[in-house]
Amino acid sequence: MIQQVKKRAKQSLKGNFGLALLGLLIFSIITGIINSLASRVIPGFDENYFNQFQGNPSPELIQSLLSDLGIRIVLFVIVSVAVNILLTSIIQLGLIRYFNQFSLSKEPSLEMLFFGFKESYTFKLKSLILVSIYAFVWFLPYTLLVTAGTLISNIALAAVSVLLGFVAFIFGIIKVLDYALVPYLLSDEKESFESVSELIEKSRNLIQGRKGSYIVLGLSFILWFIFGVITFFIGLLYVIPYITQSYVEFYYELNPNPVSIKEEDDFA
Repeated sequence: MIQQVKKRAKQSLKGNFGLALLGLLIFSIITGIINSLASRVIPGFDENYFNQFQGNPSPELIQSLLSDLGIRIVLFVIVSVAVNILLTSIIQLGLIRYFNQFSLSKEPSLEMLFFGFKESYTFKLKSLILVSIYAFVWFLPYTLLVTAGTLISNIALAAVSVLLGFVAFIFGIIKVLDYALVPYLLSDEKESFESVSELIEKSRNLIQGRKGSYIVLGLSFILWFIFGVITFFIGLLYVIPYITQSYVEFYYELNPNPVSIKEEDDFA
């Protein structure tokens, strides 16, 4: 299956690499600007801030600085999550729809990057928020167990806690993969849903028995990433569109669109 998906990705990108790179470039610029503006909301840590820890600061000052640090970290997490869900993830849906067009033998338009804000934005937002909450819940046992392992003084109990945390992490990955196709379903023009639960259920059913293939697909690009790095990142201009299109083809393999299905002769 993996080889077939990657062959289809190459076929879909044939003659379209320029458009693929353009879409990724615009996406990167927009999300970069959004993240840059979001970071300005959080007070920075300049040299004067860290200089306050030097010398022999009083316990009251240390407590005040640590309290301020905690508030800044919490603000950073809240702003980052909010920006990611409200803006970045919606634009990412547009990027998926943009790449869908290559699989459907259509020419995409840059306007597609923003379709998520125009079509059922509230439903998409609700879906992404709920999926994020589910993912947080599934990984919460891992976080708690590993944190407990670092705090427990008894080495044996700490080791057991960390080991259980590792098991919880694997379990969390397996469960979170149930939602892996949610962005692709939200970006698919032929799909419509009455409720978020219906959307999540379809994602779960589609990827059932294919989670291993989804992971292997990602792992199959490790050497490509190494190639991209050793070529001073120039190779990534080929690798990133290839990976993005491969996951689109993986989705269409599980949820076929008649137009996206290519004959095997196409790969000869």
